[in-house]
Amino acid sequence: MERSAGSGPPLAALIAGIVAVGFGFGIYYVLPLSLLSLNLRLFFNLFLAVLLGLMAGLVALAMNLESIVEQVLSVLLLAWWEAEAVVNLSLANLAAHRSRN
Repeated sequence: MERSAGSGPPLAALIAGIVAVGFGFGIYYVLPLSLLSLNLRLFFNLFLAVLLGLMAGLVALAMNLESIVEQVLSVLLLAWWEAEAVVNLSLANLAAHRSRN
């Protein structure tokens, strides 16, 4: 156990919170402002930032769900035609070579 009385908030959580506040400010204040002032350059820059954030979120989701999807697809596609040892071997190979895949 470590005493946490002397340490501040976690740096990663602080940065994530600041980024989320920035995106929220952009969506709820800057987006309507750009539409009301007919500033299409600001609107499309904000739209691009939202799309890039969406892509980053989907990449993070895909990285977290990769092993689950590998196991489900291996069982669905191999369990019907191959022996259980082959399925286990392929799952072990996927786990062992995950850093290269």
